[in-house]
Amino acid sequence: MRVLHLLDTTEDYAGTEIHLTTLVRAQIEQGIGAEIACAEGGLLHRAVQEQGLPHSLLPSGNFPQKMKELGRATRHKYDVVHAHNGRTRLLAALAVKPPIAVVATQHFISTQSETYRGLKKWAANRAHRQVNRRIAHYLAISGAVREAMMAREGITSSKITVVPNGIDPLRAPDAAQKIEIRRELGIAEEAPFIFCAARLRAEKGLDFLIAAMPQIVSAHPQTRLFIAGDGDLESELKAQVKELNLSNSIQLLGYRSDATRLMGAADLFVLPSPAEPFGLVIIEAMAQGVATIATRAGGPLEIIEDGLSGQLVKPADAPDLAAAIIELLFDSARRAALGERALGRFNAHFTAERMAAATVEVYRSATRR
Repeated sequence: MRVLHLLDTTEDYAGTEIHLTTLVRAQIEQGIGAEIACAEGGLLHRAVQEQGLPHSLLPSGNFPQKMKELGRATRHKYDVVHAHNGRTRLLAALAVKPPIAVVATQHFISTQSETYRGLKKWAANRAHRQVNRRIAHYLAISGAVREAMMAREGITSSKITVVPNGIDPLRAPDAAQKIEIRRELGIAEEAPFIFCAARLRAEKGLDFLIAAMPQIVSAHPQTRLFIAGDGDLESELKAQVKELNLSNSIQLLGYRSDATRLMGAADLFVLPSPAEPFGLVIIEAMAQGVATIATRAGGPLEIIEDGLSGQLVKPADAPDLAAAIIELLFDSARRAALGERALGRFNAHFTAERMAAATVEVYRSATRR
């Protein structure tokens, strides 16, 4: 089977981009002829080059030119074209002709078109309806995303398959490596170590995590929180830390290419997003056996078995988050049990191998129609 994946984003190498490169690697390992078409010069382009993944460049020019080029480039060469965002979904739906099947993955609960008004909204809705008729099948990264697609775009349930994100297994740091990571970050050996990896944007709810810290530090004075990620709220979050007099307890690390390694040394991983379509970093923590706290909304509800393989708290509720963190920081045995069960759940449900196999089943169903 020959598959061309389309993603034109150039601004980030984050959840969607990581999903795509992981999926393509796993599909190739399973004997699928998968490659990526992406925009030239972006972070995704750089990543596929560094990882040695088969790739090409998306057509350039105006939209009619892109349609013409994509139609020509895919004809007689692929069985499936798989789009990963709204722009490439529209492009593929209009440019790719049968017998090639077009499938699309929805990675977000909300879409940009939801902010449109008036004529722009009418045009977007009409385009969505036209695209939906031409897409053979949709994949959603969580049940929450699937429900949003059905409610927002009127797509029937039979046309959407939930395929959760997956990642390659991770090797957790050993005891010596954890000590070294703590030394790098300046964390005392006995100090509770909380870690969060997220873009510094409003939808990640980092202000609630920071707001929870005074209560946590009051109970555990040596607690250190490290947040890895960059984004447009950096100055606001740093100001919040300073206002709460927590500069010795909280550190914003900026973007860290080794965020997953740092995560593996933490006592607790926390993702405070009030609404998360999936939460890839949660399964990265689970894959290393790190106890995790997330919110009771969206993807985390489907990833974490509350109280068994992690802890869920109320969204946008700093006191509830603080109480859960304090409870786990005082109970190392429970943290270890949560981490162990989280690792087992990861291996059973969230590996790249499982994600790739489930995605290929969607392709097979779509190409049989």
